[in-house]
Amino acid sequence: VDANLITEDEFDKILISKCIVELEKKHPRLVMAAQLLVILGFRCGLRRSEAIGLSLHDFHMDDPSFLFIRPNRFRGLKTPNALRALPIGALLNNEEHELFKVWFDLRQEETRGQAGPHYFFSVPEQGGPVLSEKSIFEKIREAFGEVTGDPTLRFHHLRHSFATWTLLKLMLAEEN
Repeated sequence: VDANLITEDEFDKILISKCIVELEKKHPRLVMAAQLLVILGFRCGLRRSEAIGLSLHDFHMDDPSFLFIRPNRFRGLKTPNALRALPIGALLNNEEHELFKVWFDLRQEETRGQAGPHYFFSVPEQGGPVLSEKSIFEKIREAFGEVTGDPTLRFHHLRHSFATWTLLKLMLAEEN
């Protein structure tokens, strides 16, 4: 098992790393998209394909907020067990939750009156229904190396980190 983990401190630094901020040169909204993808991996344990293929329909931003992981026309799920509902209101901190609301509202406005499906990670000026995986995940991976010094880390390590840190928090909560 690849046991490399990203710490909370490293996660915070990745979100504002030079590699992520450089995405602004391609399009100003790509910085926020990359940050949201990293948050989904670290705080919710999403796989790369699950995150990039989310639709607006998968988000329920009312209180309590939920994210539904389910197949759509853009991508399937790894297994039938990958179908799930995540309480993002509980998994994200207030600042992260607000960032999702801002992006969600922006995408809702952009797609108002248009036939769907409407993907969450889309920038209309970039063409295509979703962001280019190669360009955005390449920069995220570079950010991992920049912050941690480990160039072998990839997006899936966020999923491992999520599982490990969540288990630790639950074990510590039981002791109190």
